[in-house]
Amino acid sequence: MRLCVQRCRAAEDWRTYEAWDNNLHHAIARATRNQLFLYFFETLNSVRRSIVWGQPRKTYKPPDDYSSFREHDLILSAISSGDGEEAAQAMLAHLRSVYSRVLPASLEADH
Repeated sequence: MRLCVQRCRAAEDWRTYEAWDNNLHHAIARATRNQLFLYFFETLNSVRRSIVWGQPRKTYKPPDDYSSFREHDLILSAISSGDGEEAAQAMLAHLRSVYSRVLPASLEADH
């Protein structure tokens, strides 16, 4: 997971970032050792890839202050310390952040 976080931050383009981001999320799902969760993750991830990957970007690569970097750090820190509740909260915040970037119009319609 640490390698994935490092490679996300060091990515020279969005495609590389997305590949390492996918690896990170898959590693987190595998770490649960829950086959049902892993199946759910893989299904959801295929949808995520079809929506996010290849999306037009304003920059060639993620900016140095890209919010997912900090969010990934918080998730990894919680997992590393064995704090499952904190890890779950950090992942939920990350998913909300991604959702708001990818589908902002949907968020506005929900409120």
